[in-house]
Parts: sequence; C-alpha cells; structure tokens
Amino acid sequence: MRTLLKEVLTVLFASSHIICFSQTYSFTATNPNNSNASVSLSWLNDIPRIRYGGNGPGSSYGFQIQGPGDQSRFVVLNSGNVGIGTTSPGDKLEVKTSVKINDPSNRGNAILKLDRGTEARDRALIQFGEANNYYWNLGLLYQGGSANSNFYISRYDRITDPDGTFVHTPELMINSLGNIGVGSLNPGAKLTVKGDIHAEEVRVDLTVPGPDYVFEEDYDLPSLKSLQNYIRENKHLPEVPSAQAMEKNGIDLGVMNMLLLKKVEELTLYTLEQEANINKLKKEKIILKKSTEGEIEKLLSRQVKLMEKLEEQNQRILKLENDRSW
Repeated sequence: MRTLLKEVLTVLFASSHIICFSQTYSFTATNPNNSNASVSLSWLNDIPRIRYGGNGPGSSYGFQIQGPGDQSRFVVLNSGNVGIGTTSPGDKLEVKTSVKINDPSNRGNAILKLDRGTEARDRALIQFGEANNYYWNLGLLYQGGSANSNFYISRYDRITDPDGTFVHTPELMINSLGNIGVGSLNPGAKLTVKGDIHAEEVRVDLTVPGPDYVFEEDYDLPSLKSLQNYIRENKHLPEVPSAQAMEKNGIDLGVMNMLLLKKVEELTLYTLEQEANINKLKKEKIILKKSTEGEIEKLLSRQVKLMEKLEEQNQRILKLENDRSW
C-alpha cells in the first residue's frame, strides 16, 4: 500500500518537482520561486514533524497554516515565535483575538499557569495595554532578586532594578498571609492603606462591649474634681491615649469609637448632674427670695408701727406743751 501511494504521488508531482516521497515516508515541498528552499512533513521516532530550510528566499521565514483566501490562521517564525491571527508575533506566543480555556468534561480544570522558574526571582505577569504600551501589570513582580510569593497589581513591572534601585511601590499587593496592602509593601493587617479612604459607609465589628454600663446605678462616675486633677497632670482624658501614643501606634477605630462614646455618656451624666444642681439652686433661690421678702415686709411693718407710735408721742408732747402755755 505504501509503495502504491508513493508511486501515485510520484506520478502526480514528478512534473512539477514540488512534492516527493522519500524512503523515510516523508512529504517534501520546494519553493516554486526557489528550489533551494523546502518544507517537509515526516515522522521521526514516532513523532510527526514539519521541517523547513534551505537557502535563499523562503528558507528562513518559518511557515503558516492558512484558511480560505490565503488568510493566515497559524504562524511559526524562524525565531520560534508563534502567532495566531497575526503574521508577525513579537513574543513566543501572540494571539490576535480572544482566548478561551475550557475543559468540557470538568470545567474546574480550566487552568492557566504562569511559572517564573526555579529561581523564584523573575517576573510572572499578565500585562494590560495597547499598541505595545502596557499600563498595568498583574502577577509576580521583579524585586531585585528577592524571592517572594507576593501578588501585585502595579503600573510598573518591577519594584526595584537589578542593582537595587527602588522603582515603584505597587498600587496593590497581597502577601503570603493574605494581608492586602494599598500603597504599602508591608501590610500588617488584613487591609493596610497608605493614604486616604473615601467610602459611603464603614461598618466595624466590635471587639469591646458598648459602654451602656455607664448608665448603670452602680457605675463609679469620677468626680469633676478628680477629672480636673487628672487633666492638669496628664494633659488628656483618662483612658484616652496621649497624642504621642496615637501618633506612634495609630488607633483602633472600633475601640476608640467605644471609648469616645463612653466619654460622651459620662459627659451626659455630668451634664444631668449639673442640671440637677442648677435646678436645686433655683429652688433655693426662690425660697430664699420669698423668705427674704417676708422678712422685709415684717421689718417694714414694724417700722411703720414704730413711726406711728412716734407720731402719737409727738402729738402728745405737742398737746402737753400747748396746755402749759395756757
């Protein structure tokens, strides 16, 4: 059968010398414009292979798989770059369309792997951009030869140059502990942000109880005098960290909010106490006023009576004097 197929192909293409059938069961096609350039389809150690070569035009370009209208579908250049949908791939694989990775039998196995090698120092990135200008990098960045498994989203493809020169702090990173840093290379919490945060709402789970216990009957509310003495000595409220401590260690938002609420509730108690004292003074003032007015009226009444008695005595004296004169 093989001998018959060889003879048929030899008869069909012997006149053009474009395709021949060798003893190793391979097909070879020569370039119609250059007989020194050829491409062959053959087997080697049970592996099918396509080989091209020769000298002159057409010998060093590579090869293409084309569709209707001579449209290129698949290209392998002499450099080894592979192109799908493009005839000039600039990397080992360049695809000019979308890519779908799918395992129809088990969709959980549709996996794209990027391996930066055993050195664990180079980059493993997906870059996003246009016209060969890439604006965003997603993956593992180069960090001056430092091996780490941190994941980054960055405007630059490296943190430091090979000589150790700092280049850029990534916009976002996730370290091996799962901590996320925004503008930070060393997130010490699940989310560390070096900069402002703008949000419509922030909800914080409490790690300390709400301070409603301040309103319990047995709560020991410090006196205003002791509070005054503490402030004079420490220059801040009791239990509240000093300005130096907050600048050095920052604040726990949940704890600080509960502490401030406690101080507001204590202030409310002080205000209510002051209000009670003011009302008490008002009542005492009214009582004192009424009492004072009563005493004044009594004194005035006595004075009037004394005046009346004096007037009576004056009249008597005048009458006695008149009687003597007669």
